[in-house]
Amino acid sequence: VDSLEEIIIRKEEQQIARKLASDILSALYDKNKRWYDDVVNVYYLDIPQEQVAKDQGVEKDVISSRLYRAKQWIRENYKEQYLEAMGK
Repeated sequence: VDSLEEIIIRKEEQQIARKLASDILSALYDKNKRWYDDVVNVYYLDIPQEQVAKDQGVEKDVISSRLYRAKQWIRENYKEQYLEAMGK
């Protein structure tokens, strides 16, 4: 059984992680809507890249490239906040 303090700490950490995810997605949308759409479809809605590509009328490699660039941009711009939020 977790102590009340552990439960509160875990809830706070979850809130921080949700806020960071929201901030990242908002900034990603502002940076590049296609990247945002692909990230949401593939990583949040769990739609296979092949299906996202088909729905958009592009090759799967296009989706893979966009996801790669989006992840690179996120790493470059949010690495410090992520590490801080995760207590690393």
